[in-house]
Amino acid sequence: MPKRQDLTGKRFGRLVATGVSHRTHNGIYWNCQCDCGNTHKVIVNHLNDGHVNSCGCLNRDVAVKTMTKHGMYQTPEYRAWIGMKGRCENPNNTAFKNYGGRGIKICDRWHSFEAFFADMGTKPFPKASLERIDRNGNYTPENCKWASSNEQNNNTRRNVRITFDGVTQTLFQWLRAYNVKPQTYYERLKSGWTREDAIKKPVRKMRRHHHHQDSTDS
Repeated sequence: MPKRQDLTGKRFGRLVATGVSHRTHNGIYWNCQCDCGNTHKVIVNHLNDGHVNSCGCLNRDVAVKTMTKHGMYQTPEYRAWIGMKGRCENPNNTAFKNYGGRGIKICDRWHSFEAFFADMGTKPFPKASLERIDRNGNYTPENCKWASSNEQNNNTRRNVRITFDGVTQTLFQWLRAYNVKPQTYYERLKSGWTREDAIKKPVRKMRRHHHHQDSTDS
């Protein structure tokens, strides 16, 4: 058997290995002292390959710097983003079983708060909360909107099904079929549009005017 590697006193980023903690079928875990004062148990492979180099404080420090950069660290939009990540990605979160635990994921783009905020914008009213239109769908720009508590309560996992011309689909499926964003749909309803028009009317795009210079043969 190969000799066990002695990491005592060795530094790995912000961590210093202090002694073996325990062994599992995956490998040996080491007790580590972090520069921030916390202790952390890390499997030896993650220390050696640089996968883990702090107790988690390094990621938090990076996040704080990022939030400081965009100035939205204490905003309700940022708290909504953090809540979304907790529900989907933290097994210790009390709501995880109803979200990440049943396969609800966050799209790659929304792992950046800046991208999330660019897509969702500010809350339209203080008590608005982040809602998925299709409750079985993932957190994506197309499937999310700011909603009131009444809208949240009305949107069950079964979802409202709508029938047009003898075809029945969920609201999310209709919006996707006609390439209409949820925000656009709800803004249209607030403006007095019928549900069918709000879904089926094409979205007008801004045209860019290009000036073409005619060329002549010499």
